[in-house]
Amino acid sequence: MKRQLVAISIISVLSLVGYQNCGNDASFTSSSKSSASAIQSNSSGGSSVASSSSGGSAPICSNPITPATNNLRIIFMVDNSGSTNTTDSQQYYRNQVIQTFLSQYSNNTSLSFAFGYFEGTSAYLFDGSSQSFVKNANQPFGGAGQLSSALTAYDKIRPNGNTPYHAGFNEIQNAILADLQSGSGSANYSVVFMSDGQPTDVSSSPSLTTNLVAMVQSFAGSIQAQHGAVAVSTVYFNPANNSGDSANLQAMAQAGGGQFVNTNVTSSLVIADLVSVPSTCP
Repeated sequence: MKRQLVAISIISVLSLVGYQNCGNDASFTSSSKSSASAIQSNSSGGSSVASSSSGGSAPICSNPITPATNNLRIIFMVDNSGSTNTTDSQQYYRNQVIQTFLSQYSNNTSLSFAFGYFEGTSAYLFDGSSQSFVKNANQPFGGAGQLSSALTAYDKIRPNGNTPYHAGFNEIQNAILADLQSGSGSANYSVVFMSDGQPTDVSSSPSLTTNLVAMVQSFAGSIQAQHGAVAVSTVYFNPANNSGDSANLQAMAQAGGGQFVNTNVTSSLVIADLVSVPSTCP
């Protein structure tokens, strides 16, 4: 049975913008690619983006999760840098809203979850086998019970250090590739990535935005090369509302075919609005 993993986006409540990429390049490289896109409102209050295609294998589209969605893998990767002690001191966005989402979807046993955080120079995923956060987890994916345990464990971890976006994506990529290579077959994954500021491990030359888009494209391409598909959604949760940081996270979501939320615009973050299910375009 094919398993799908729901991409986890991290976006602050400023604006809820969704993207439906039905024409992205089939394989991505480490260099950024420009694309013409059209944005229009949809019924859920977000928007869809159709990107131009340069050819290749079947493009990937993303669709919203529903209570009936089956066989998905959803990965949450959240910022635990030192500044989050102020920007999300009670872990409202990075913990409580995920718990609310879990209470709504925990009865769907065909869904599986992973949860991790990034800080300093590293990133970690909760390992179901050791019940702790580690690098290169042996059992990063599990059911509702494992996600609940991860959130409980995360509640005890204090914010620390810098904001390593690249380390976060590397950890997710390793987990997905290992999952695909384990014999699970073609699968879909959804990532929700949350942060309060700009990365400290991604170069700003010639452009931070360009390099972040290239990072997401390269990440998605590595999954596609192993016959998987992934959507990336993002959340910006800093009350300071730095327009550049918000714009970068939005650009990442657009490149990843997912949703973006700025929490300065929307006071309540709804994870179900962020989870994007990648699928082959008709």
